[in-house]
Amino acid sequence: EIVARGSAILWGGGFALLLLIGLRFEVGGDWSNYLDIFRRLRGQEMVSAVFGSRQEPAYVFINLVALRLGADIWLVNLLCALPFTYGLFRICRQQPNPWLALVIAAPFLIIVVGMGYTRQAAAMGFLMIGLSKIIERKPPIQFILWTLAGALFHRTVLIFVPVMFVAGVKNKFLSYALVLFSLILAYFVVLPGAIDQYGTGYIRQTYNAAGASVRVMMNVIPAVILLVFKDRFCWGPEEKAVWRTFAILCIIAGLALPFIRSNVIIDRLAIYLIPMQIFVYARIGYCFGLVRRGWLMWTVGVILYSAVVLYVWLNHAVNAFAWLPYQNYITAPD
Repeated sequence: EIVARGSAILWGGGFALLLLIGLRFEVGGDWSNYLDIFRRLRGQEMVSAVFGSRQEPAYVFINLVALRLGADIWLVNLLCALPFTYGLFRICRQQPNPWLALVIAAPFLIIVVGMGYTRQAAAMGFLMIGLSKIIERKPPIQFILWTLAGALFHRTVLIFVPVMFVAGVKNKFLSYALVLFSLILAYFVVLPGAIDQYGTGYIRQTYNAAGASVRVMMNVIPAVILLVFKDRFCWGPEEKAVWRTFAILCIIAGLALPFIRSNVIIDRLAIYLIPMQIFVYARIGYCFGLVRRGWLMWTVGVILYSAVVLYVWLNHAVNAFAWLPYQNYITAPD
């Protein structure tokens, strides 16, 4: 009964988060760009718009559905927030302290990505659902299908289809080959095509993402912790395969950053690697806090770290003004 009550409270928090993300009003660096897409689709035929637009088909489709229903862009944002919120909560529920996992996700994954990068946030949600399926020992086809669903919102997520096969491959040479293939796919096919006119809210004209180095390093640090202290983490074989692969990708992204002319390519990849932070920091107290006091110290430390990240971003990020003040369709003036 206690477990059921705790689960109900957690999903209640998820519903509240869904409303915060989905019903936001004039929040996010690309708000005007998404609004422009919504308005330009008005009056277009469903089939020709879905298959003829430069945007991913699922995103175009839900825009057209919202227009047919006479709704505003809030319905588009709400539908995109649904897979993001559900995927995030599935990952958080797999951690020993789901609420701490949510605290870790709040500064960047929830606020910046969830409330700013609408299409990629939806794709991210489907990827997290797929990851949770792997960890739950579901057939690999489920991960593939969920990831393909995410690609209908943002094609960049496709690079994780071959990467996550590494989790089930015992041959090291084949594992490295799959990772290499994914990186080639990301650089030459997927990511360059994703740099379009609708990224201007968070990508400079020189195609360099402001703060990309910091965001990449935020993934590298927990990745190093996981690889160095892997014996301290309590995880099953599926979790070990998934998060070790993520850790390797985080480190590759960090090493590649100085050599790539346009760091937005690495920055786009780093967004999908943010769950690495959730997994490591949500468990670090259990790995190093062998007594109750030690666990509490690490937990408080993680909360303070998350608060500092949020404070620094809100006060020093060059584009934080686009997220401030937070407004909601429920409370915003007409």
